[in-house]
Amino acid sequence: MANKGKVIILSGVVLIVVFLLASGFFALRDKDPVIGGIFLSPERIKFLILTFLSVFVVSISCFSLGLLIWDIFRFPELDNLQLAIFRSGLGCAGFFLVLMMYAAIGVFQPLFLHPLVLISVYPIFRYTRRHHIKHNQLQQQCSPTPAVNHYLVRSVFIVLSTVVLFPVFISSLLPPNHWDELVYQLTIPKKYLATHRFVYLPFLLYINTPHYLNLLYGWLMSFGSDVAPRMFHFLMGIATALLIWSLCVGYWDKLTAYIAVIIFLATPLMAMEMSTALVDIGLAYFFILAFVALLHWRDSGAKEKKWLILAGIFAGAQLGCKYQGIYGVLSLTLLLLIILFIEFLMPCRITFSSALATVFYFIIPVIVLILPWLIKNLIMVHNPVYPNLYSVFGGKYWANEHSIQMKKWLGSMGMGHSVVDFFLLFWRLPMKGWYLYSHFAGILTPFYFLPLPLLLIVKKPSRTTFYLLITAIVFLISWFLGSQQVRFLIPGLTLFAILSGVAISRPLQRYAHQLSHLTEGFVIVVLVVITATGIFAEPKDFILLGKRMAVIFDHADTDTYLIKECGIDNQRMINFINRTLPPDARILMLFDNRGYYLERDYIAEGTFEVSRICAIFAKAKSPEDLYKFWRERGVTHVLFNRTYWRGYSGDFIRNFYPDFEKKFNQFIEKYLQLLKEMNGIMLYELKGK
Repeated sequence: MANKGKVIILSGVVLIVVFLLASGFFALRDKDPVIGGIFLSPERIKFLILTFLSVFVVSISCFSLGLLIWDIFRFPELDNLQLAIFRSGLGCAGFFLVLMMYAAIGVFQPLFLHPLVLISVYPIFRYTRRHHIKHNQLQQQCSPTPAVNHYLVRSVFIVLSTVVLFPVFISSLLPPNHWDELVYQLTIPKKYLATHRFVYLPFLLYINTPHYLNLLYGWLMSFGSDVAPRMFHFLMGIATALLIWSLCVGYWDKLTAYIAVIIFLATPLMAMEMSTALVDIGLAYFFILAFVALLHWRDSGAKEKKWLILAGIFAGAQLGCKYQGIYGVLSLTLLLLIILFIEFLMPCRITFSSALATVFYFIIPVIVLILPWLIKNLIMVHNPVYPNLYSVFGGKYWANEHSIQMKKWLGSMGMGHSVVDFFLLFWRLPMKGWYLYSHFAGILTPFYFLPLPLLLIVKKPSRTTFYLLITAIVFLISWFLGSQQVRFLIPGLTLFAILSGVAISRPLQRYAHQLSHLTEGFVIVVLVVITATGIFAEPKDFILLGKRMAVIFDHADTDTYLIKECGIDNQRMINFINRTLPPDARILMLFDNRGYYLERDYIAEGTFEVSRICAIFAKAKSPEDLYKFWRERGVTHVLFNRTYWRGYSGDFIRNFYPDFEKKFNQFIEKYLQLLKEMNGIMLYELKGK
């Protein structure tokens, strides 16, 4: 088996290299590549090579560092699949701290980032020389699998997974086009690469919040491809699905695994996230790693404290990627306390002091991973948890009124925060979800929640199922009390997918003998229905597949794609600015903050609804004060998106700053000169010097 695994890995690497070399040879040989054929332009070949190469070397480096740490600390062995995923996650966490140090000391640049790959050389060499395969130790806990034709079900599962994932993979190769990518997810690492260090941007709120994964995106971008972070996030989604599979096979059976993985993958929200360089799939990856680590600690009889350390590392990594990681930390901490109480304190297997020490094994790694961000924010913005707890810590360019604005804005998302609203979530989330804040800003399918009542007919559900349910519900409650954007719920949805898989497969287990040969047919129908539901809920990825492939293969103009297919209405204006304005121009962006493709320096608010720039305009005593204020900050031009001002964001701002529009119009009349207007986007130039 070990030799077989080596052969498969080496064969895959050789095939990729041969394909790239052959494609490059034919593309370079043909001066006029065949349009619509299989040949790419030399420029596109180079870009795709950079993309695949950067993702490959960073992924291997993460795995190798994790392998080295795993061996040094002698963590327990696992089956091959879980071992690879755990080591990769551990390596990611290790590189998070390294990249954090690089940005802090001012060496965040290719000259220092590229040599990090060398860390992978020795561990990979050692791994290929001394690779051991362990059988899955969880199999003994599995329920007996019904007598089904697993070859047939597995074949259907592979086909459906491919159908779902192929358009997502194609989308991950497209130029960055998601709003958040253009505002901060990729803009932040781009800025770090340009300045080689952490920088303070007073109006970009998210640059002062934890963003480990964005630092990793910067490492990927240092190779020359801004598509690489999207593909890496896609791979994190695949790793999450594999971990769901492994967890289901370990504690339940393969039928549960088939259903749970398809529920996870065939969801429009997951497809959207996996094809972008956002971070929520990354949070799900670290969250479920921490969850599985806690289960392994429980299975060891609380003897293997190293599992608690690993769980704490992964929980800290997700918290260091985004403040919403606190939902996972809270739910995992409660899970740890429940396991301690039910399985170890009540039967008097351990003492209370030992239980308290056990909790610290989990909490301390969480603190170690989040502490660098707290120190960084304390130094740069005088608030370790910026912009939260302003009444306690204060914070640069922040005020109590902004905290009130943010609380009101976050509270406006979703469909209510009452007890009744919470129970209605199980209907509203899958049936009412849409791309609006009032509808959770995302699309789910009914299979996350509607099958859950079937759990009631299961005879004596296992403790693992109970722990899974408790953790998922606590995560859902934490999310419900915060910002109700459904993408923040993705880590918890991984658990709900497993629960639904258990709910559907358990009755099948119970009546397996009566169903006999109908079992595999029923499972196949379930898998097809789940997949079809996801596709029809949001068919855009399939409808636009041809056009997206044309962009990837360089047969369609990128700007045309961004403008027409993605509806990025400011792209024409950005192109105009890049062509015509002088290199030293500095743009003040109002109600448009998508500056990733802008090749001039700019100032933009991170979020429209909590706008400190609008507050500056509203509180100015005169247009002269505004002119002086912005001139002192080097502003030469103003870009104003009238469309978004007239929409929801403008209405929100008017409630807080009714004088903004009047003050801004006065400023326009006296100090601004219109240079260009495109589709409601105005470009002004400041008069005078």
